[in-house]
Amino acid sequence: MLHDLHRSITLINASMQELNKEKDLSEKGRYYLNLAMKLSEYLFHTDSLNPEISNNENQSFVGSTEQLGDSFIEKATEVVRSNMLNVGFDKELFAIAMNVSPSLLYKKMKALTGQSPSDFVKTMRLNHAAGLLQSHLYTVTEVSELCGYSSISYFSSVFKKYFGKSPTEV
Repeated sequence: MLHDLHRSITLINASMQELNKEKDLSEKGRYYLNLAMKLSEYLFHTDSLNPEISNNENQSFVGSTEQLGDSFIEKATEVVRSNMLNVGFDKELFAIAMNVSPSLLYKKMKALTGQSPSDFVKTMRLNHAAGLLQSHLYTVTEVSELCGYSSISYFSSVFKKYFGKSPTEV
């Protein structure tokens, strides 16, 4: 059951950290949300501010943030796929294509996937390479070029390190 719930939230940044959290949390109907605060901390404090909020409402809030994360990863995956042949595709170009700064891209990718943007690109390229090699339609040289590697020796060493076997053994 939805309740009429009115809450005032003020966003603060690192330069405003002097605010007394205990005082802020005790003000009825007012909450200061630190921009760097984790979602779980926010949900805990919203529960303590108004016990009428049910776990179901919190779960729907968490679910909507997970959907945002999923759409971010979907976009990132599409960006990497569309740049698979681009040897010069790096984290800066990745960030530009995602419409975020390189530092924000790193933070989001690390939080959502556990990988840095560079590792995410490398993982996608290597998985694509493995699929191409298993199809037996391309040579190792062709696969390395199709996956954005300009050096076959570098491709072979990265592939072996990731999969535990050389591209010719696939």
